[in-house]
Amino acid sequence: MKNTSSPKSEAAKIESDILENTRSVSSRYAAESIQHRSIQELVEIQSLLLQGSIPGQWTTPDRWLIGDANSRKRMSSLDIKKRILYFLSADNRRIAGRLVNTAFESKSLIEIGVLQATRSLILMRQTNINLSGVTTKKPLNPRTVMSHARAGILPMIAQAITEFIEINGKEFDSIASESLLQYFNGRLGLRYKKSIMKSVDIALKRLYAWNKRGLWSDVPILKKIDLPTAITSPPLANEPSPQTDPHLPLPDEYVAEMAFKCIWLQENLAPIFLPLLDKVIDTWRISPGTSGSALTIRFELIRSIVKEWHKKFLQDAAPPVPPFKVDLDANYSIQELLTGNFPADDKGGFFMTVWAIAALLQQSSLFILSLCTAPRRSETMSWLRSVLIYEDDDQSYVEGKIYKYSDRIDGMRRTWPLPELPLLALKNQIALATAIDQFCVLSEKPSALISSSTPPEQRPLWIQISARGDAGQLMSDINAELRALAITLNMSIRPGDQNLRSHRFRPTLVRLGALAILHSPALLMDVFHLKSASSALYYALSNPALSTEIDKVLRELRLLTATEVVEDILSSTNVNGAEIKHADGYGGKAATQIRLAIDKGLKAKHRHGEDWGAEDTETLVQLLTIQGKYWRIVRKGVICTQLPGEESPCNRGNKGNPEPANCSSSCTHRLEERFLSVDVDQAIEAAVKEYEVSRLKHDDLMTSHWAGQIKAHVPRFPELEEKWLQHPTVKAIFKSE
Repeated sequence: MKNTSSPKSEAAKIESDILENTRSVSSRYAAESIQHRSIQELVEIQSLLLQGSIPGQWTTPDRWLIGDANSRKRMSSLDIKKRILYFLSADNRRIAGRLVNTAFESKSLIEIGVLQATRSLILMRQTNINLSGVTTKKPLNPRTVMSHARAGILPMIAQAITEFIEINGKEFDSIASESLLQYFNGRLGLRYKKSIMKSVDIALKRLYAWNKRGLWSDVPILKKIDLPTAITSPPLANEPSPQTDPHLPLPDEYVAEMAFKCIWLQENLAPIFLPLLDKVIDTWRISPGTSGSALTIRFELIRSIVKEWHKKFLQDAAPPVPPFKVDLDANYSIQELLTGNFPADDKGGFFMTVWAIAALLQQSSLFILSLCTAPRRSETMSWLRSVLIYEDDDQSYVEGKIYKYSDRIDGMRRTWPLPELPLLALKNQIALATAIDQFCVLSEKPSALISSSTPPEQRPLWIQISARGDAGQLMSDINAELRALAITLNMSIRPGDQNLRSHRFRPTLVRLGALAILHSPALLMDVFHLKSASSALYYALSNPALSTEIDKVLRELRLLTATEVVEDILSSTNVNGAEIKHADGYGGKAATQIRLAIDKGLKAKHRHGEDWGAEDTETLVQLLTIQGKYWRIVRKGVICTQLPGEESPCNRGNKGNPEPANCSSSCTHRLEERFLSVDVDQAIEAAVKEYEVSRLKHDDLMTSHWAGQIKAHVPRFPELEEKWLQHPTVKAIFKSE
């Protein structure tokens, strides 16, 4: 029987299981007593909470973990002692390991640290108090608990041990109490990354929240420390910031070349190879077993099938040859395999070539989809074979999960829109993964993910494709696959002097959006599911040269738009300097001003006996846009020509930047392109009809509304104004003003 439970219901089941387990343990052990219990009692409680039964080892059941393989492995277990020692120096590790006298028994500082860490982790599982001290409805999920331990409480304990040793010296023989965290002073050194400092701050707030509720007494007493002023020595300097390696956009030439090669493989190789792979699988299914002679018979059948398929499918024509070099890591080339030109006794070479071509197709699909959707690595690994969905708007989408900004332990569902080419790559990948599954089953590969209990649509989209035993399992390393693709297609694995890795697709897509799309931060926030515009700007500005590049592109676009407007108006005028008519088709009051400027320029040229040239157009465009710094695209077909120091209705008469959201058709700086006249003409026609109907019904309110619409639209384009002012209804409306 197939398992039809959805990921959403699975997550709800996990939350219910955790809540039931927490309530069961809390009914037996009061939360107030946890801070006073011994390590033996804590291990018993920890075991009941299903977090392990070994002192100093915090584990999480597999059934409570959701995510990719790397995330599950990281969150499955934690060695508390080993993690504390990681943050201590070599000398302090030796000192902290010595036994000292406490109020009840001899313990080392490390043992006291493990004790306090275990107490805090159990308290997190038993209580549902947030950082503000407010009780919430649901307990913390295992991911949050593990993060609290790994990057929060354990670095605090390590720093507290270091401070204790500094205060008491290296030869101390006792400690007054097990309240170790009171020595934490907030001074975190170079061993602590910024992310850990942030987690420590969160853990500190949680300890204070517990303290207010009477659940925890061992809290640090942080005081402002006045450092001595250096008089004779050089001034103190802050520690240098760690050097970061930001993800840089992929170079344009690299993206263009790699995308061309991947698209060629999807459009030309996949339609030939995938049907052949199905034929091979069908032949394998009906042929004899895997003994020596039987395997030879099976291989002869497969070889004959390949030749027959080549004759029928390609009519003996040669398979399409890639217009680029392909270094396939196999015994034969793509053409040799597809035509059956390989020795009859080289079974290993044939199957090695099949695996290599299948891996190449998957890697090319991965590149195309990553370039078009730019998901994080965890989001890519969450894609199943049921990711492709269709909406009523005839748009295709990929459905996956987001973990970074989700409060749910199983992530949050979201969709990415798919253009035509990535849709083709996705369909090819689904077909390829399904075929590899069948091949693995027939070959008796020890694949853990290929089982009859998992429905095909719930299996991973990206899988291991190799002749090894892990074939068919979830892809283990996306970046390694991308680098393998680059090597096979003779491309650099370090484009732009930085390793090719999946996260570089995000700044690449952001850069393209920033250069091509108006208000791109708002759009990129939606595409990448970012919480703030600053996150989108971080991606956009991670490359220092991008800001300059954006300004350059915007300037060129403004100059190009203004040049097109001026040339269109010039082409509809009398070159002898006569009155400029409205044959250019532009609307808006700014069009009138541009016509007057051109008219003056033409008359001046005519007086001097000169013709208007390209340099005159360039000079006028530079003046109209202040060298390409101004003119804004408000929306499609509407251009704002306002310059600095000019007033406009959109900003209520202030001499500041225009406000596109308040753009009005009555503004003197508004320029409307020619194609809008068709829409405006239809809008006027509809408004006139509604006006006449409302007037017959004696509906004064709607009559007034439609009259206002007519008055607003008619003056927008001069030719439309001339046309509609001949209409008796429109003429009556304007005369009544």
